[in-house]
Amino acid sequence: MRRRPSALTLLAAISLLAAALAGPLLPAAAGTSPYGSHVYQANPYVVPDAQSYPIYSGSTVAQSFLVNQTYALGNVTLRVLNVGNKFNALNVSIHPDDPVSHLPVMTTTMASRLEVTASNTSLPSNVSWTFSPPPVLQAGQTYWIVAQNTAPQANTGYEWYSTNGTTYPQGQALLASPTWAGLPVDMFFITFGQEVDANLTPAVTALAPCMLGATALAVIVTAAVLRRSRVRAAPGQEVAPGLNAALGVR
Repeated sequence: MRRRPSALTLLAAISLLAAALAGPLLPAAAGTSPYGSHVYQANPYVVPDAQSYPIYSGSTVAQSFLVNQTYALGNVTLRVLNVGNKFNALNVSIHPDDPVSHLPVMTTTMASRLEVTASNTSLPSNVSWTFSPPPVLQAGQTYWIVAQNTAPQANTGYEWYSTNGTTYPQGQALLASPTWAGLPVDMFFITFGQEVDANLTPAVTALAPCMLGATALAVIVTAAVLRRSRVRAAPGQEVAPGLNAALGVR
């Protein structure tokens, strides 16, 4: 005689069904999310014998860039040379653009970091400045990377290297000594960050009712099955006290 499937067998089958229903509704794993960190704006061309500009107390260099997608700026990379000593720090900061003058608004600093790079070398290197917390840059807006140093003379400060041409058409380079003036080149720079998308969290949250619905369905069907199958102990075992009563099984 064919035996009816046990309550536990049906419970396992129903659980698998609920998982199958809920599976397509789950958000993607973090590793597959399109919202990871990556390069946004960049002028990364390394040119032999590229023109560099001094950064010290009497000279500040800046480069603007246009943001086409809102993101949190994690760090910027510049190609620089420390011509001072091992304690010589370069300050790199982020500033908004003045919509009228198209100069950096130095009274508003969105992020700033001091970093000491290798000294006693004749070759420039690519160095990153990491911002914490990362400033959020808005799509369609122009921002400025500003490099400053407190060394009293040019030969004890820094050099920021250009790409020997206007290779970044969405921005411009300036030098302040002491007032801002345009440079005939763009500076080497790379911005790195993470997308800020206001729709990400609501999209995941909206799936929750569907997932809960699949789970609730499994619970209801399971309870109905168990009501028709009294939970009985196998030889040598005991049913947990009150289990059948809790299920409403008599």
